[in-house]
Formats: sequence, structure tokens, C-alpha cells
Amino acid sequence: MLFVRKECRKTAIVGLGGVGKTQVALQLAYWTKKHRPEFSIFWVPALSKATLEQAFTAMARNLPIQSGGDDDDLKVSVRRYLSSEAAGPWLLVVDNADDRDILFGSADMPGGISVYLPESDDGLTLFTTRSREVAVSVAGSDKDMLRDEAATAELLKELTYLPLAITQAAAYINIKQVPIAEYVELLHGTQQNIIGLMSKEFRDNTRYPGSQNAVATTWLVSFDQIRKSDNAAADLLSFISCIEPKGIPQSLLPGSESTEQLVDAIGTLCAYAFLTRRGHSKIFDMHNLVHLATRIWVQREGLIATTDEKATRHLATIFPSDNYVNRNMWREYLPHAFRVLQQSKELDIEERSELLFWVGRCLRVDGRIKEAARSLEEACQWRNR
Repeated sequence: MLFVRKECRKTAIVGLGGVGKTQVALQLAYWTKKHRPEFSIFWVPALSKATLEQAFTAMARNLPIQSGGDDDDLKVSVRRYLSSEAAGPWLLVVDNADDRDILFGSADMPGGISVYLPESDDGLTLFTTRSREVAVSVAGSDKDMLRDEAATAELLKELTYLPLAITQAAAYINIKQVPIAEYVELLHGTQQNIIGLMSKEFRDNTRYPGSQNAVATTWLVSFDQIRKSDNAAADLLSFISCIEPKGIPQSLLPGSESTEQLVDAIGTLCAYAFLTRRGHSKIFDMHNLVHLATRIWVQREGLIATTDEKATRHLATIFPSDNYVNRNMWREYLPHAFRVLQQSKELDIEERSELLFWVGRCLRVDGRIKEAARSLEEACQWRNR
């Protein structure tokens, strides 16, 4: 791949430990030395940051660069030189890239080694790893599946060529390594069971007949997969079905007290392209049609009443007081509270009255007097029964 296709600058060998990934990389290095002598060859063990330091120090000795002696300066200098035209062609092998935190950093260990890896039109990088997630992150997805042209054409037809549906299907196929033909079968199976309901909910006079079915069934396949493999992410998806799809603060979501679990659940939904983060903030958005599909999915599971009640109780617990210092927070939370209150009108629980009360108080401070009066009046009616 690396020497066959010019557009392929990075690739990864992924597999279980002990199957010979490093041996394959060594064979490629020796082949390159013999048959492509114009290439410089570098080997970086990615077992730890310490092995990286040693490898970059060794590389620096053989390159025409100068460094002040600081380890970070040395790595930056090596990266800068190999990324320049002056370096000429090179092959870089990053061996044992198994730990995502070492490669990309984490909250506990910021500053992964990937920022120091060079990139050049004349450079090739080979990773060996046990982790498919790492392989996809560093080298992109596997395009070989697309060589099944008949299955690909059938999938595109099933998805009615909608970019949103195609993107969602691609995320599922890549994450789960499902052959395209098998994914088409999944879509067919889903359609037999729920196409009537989904057609009704997604009908839109501005769209071509049939287009709504592709989007709905694609997402429902993924929702079911999430339910089977990640309960926390499925519960989060259910909660989001009760609130506004846009401008979702992370602090609003249930599980904020267990940050690691919440971050993992958010990561799952982002991996499936159900949630998107706004830049580097902790605010998330969900496409309106995806949001509608989540609501239908919860209904299909028979969990609408339970989900609405849980969402109402949660918001009543976390909604801020009308203290002015909380103004930015309540302005972020208000649209979501409105949605939850609208969907929980049939609920006869104290928490709904509590939420109405604080929503009304915050609206009053914000100068939205008519809305505040309606909310406070409804809260008082429940309490004075």
C-alpha cells in the first residue's frame, strides 16, 4: 500500500500480540533499504514516552539539525526537519503503538507523542498496533470494503443517496467492521419491522418519497447496537431524546458526577456521529432528524413514560436557582427545561412542579414576565391542589 499508491502516506498493521506485526514491519524496512536506497529509515518504539525520547535522540544524531538540549525541542526539531523537503524520502516505523493515551494524550497524561511525528509528501509512516481504534485514528479507515462494487451500489440505493444516511452507515461499518453486504441485510431486516412507523414520523412534503426511510432505518440499526454494547451510552441517548437537540451542555447530562463514564458515553455517541462537539467546548449538538429518530426509538422500546419521568427528575435536581451568578447556566438550561416540561405534561410528580417553579423564577429575573407568570402559575396550581 505505502509504495503502491501515491496517495497512501500512512498505513497500519493491526492484530493480536505475537502474530508477527513487528516482523512484517522489519521485512518492509529491509526491503526498502535494498530496493529503495534513496529512502532514510527510522524506527520508533511507541511502548512509552521514554522509548520515544531514546528513538528521537538517536534520529537527531543522524540528521543535520541542532537543538538546545531540551527533549521537547529535540523532538520538535526532528519533526520539523523530516517534514521539510530537505529531508528527502523516508520511511518511519512506529512499532507497538498500542496505547491510545501515549499516542494522543489524556486528561491525566496530556501531550501524546503523535504531535511529534513528521508528515511529508515524501515520507511514509507505518504503525503496528493491537488496537483497531488506534489503527483507524492514525491511518484512516479500510477502503478495501468499497471494492465490493455491487454491495456498495446497493447500499447507496438503499440509503437513497442521502449524505446524512451515508455518513451514519459508514461510521457503523467502520467501527464494527461489518461487510457492506451484511449491513444491507441489516437494513432490510429493520425495514420489515418498523418501516411503517418510521415513514409516518419522517414524512416531509419537501423531500422525495422514500428518502425518510433510509435515514430512519440506518440510525435505528446503530441505536440497537449501542443498546447491546454500551448501556451508559444508550441511557444517555434516551435522555437526549427528551431535551433540545442543539446546544447541549455537558453539565446538563446525567452522570456528570462520574466524569469518566460520561466522557466514555459521549465518546461512543460521537463515534457514531450522533453527537458533534462545538470546537473544543463542552457543548454538543445532535442533528434534528437524528433527535427525532431517538424519540421514536425510545417509543418503540416502550420507554417513553419512564424516560420522560427520569429526565424531569434529573432537571429538577440540577436546575440552578435564580441567583444572578447562575444566569449563564440557566440560559443554557432553559430550552432543555422547556422541552422536558412540554413532554411531561401528564406526569403527576412533585419534581415537575419544582422544575416549573425555578424555571419561572429564572424567567422573571431575565425579564420574560409573561412566560414566568405561566410557569409559576402552573407550579402553584399543582402545589395547591
